[in-house]
Amino acid sequence: MTDNPEVQGQPLPVTFRRHKGGEPITLHKFGPKEPGHYSCGVRCEVCGSPMEAGQYTTLVPFRCSEESDPERWGNWLSLEVHYDCVAGQDPPALQAFVDWLDKQIVRGD
Repeated sequence: MTDNPEVQGQPLPVTFRRHKGGEPITLHKFGPKEPGHYSCGVRCEVCGSPMEAGQYTTLVPFRCSEESDPERWGNWLSLEVHYDCVAGQDPPALQAFVDWLDKQIVRGD
């Protein structure tokens, strides 16, 4: 996880994943979440409910973390959310969430 990422003062389960900018987001289903996982109890930014043991999550990339060309493969900051909250969303709706998230994120320095 990255250090101190926040949206509106709330800590976020942010990590990195490989993604190619300019390409549709591919969602990978992770889980079920084990008891004691670092993101158990953290609020899903899509539905507002906490992530809990036994649930499935995914990582949604929202910002290229490298100074390289964002249209190439790279490490992207990614937010963990419930898989069911974003699976099946049409690409424009998912992109709208990504754009909102990128504008909301606050990095602790």
